Amino acid sequence: MVLNRTKTTSWDNEGIYVSFNPDVASPEAWSTLVRTLRNGRWYP
Repeated sequence: MVLNRTKTTSWDNEGIYVSFNPDVASPEAWSTLVRTLRNGRWYP
């Protein structure tokens, strides 16, 4: 899953993160977030 994280109420982006889960039926299996972009404005 690709996620973005905001740092202000104006939706300024803090970074783009990714998390993996080999079994989406198991919510506790999500990996720790890994930042892939710092202060990114867009991600594919």
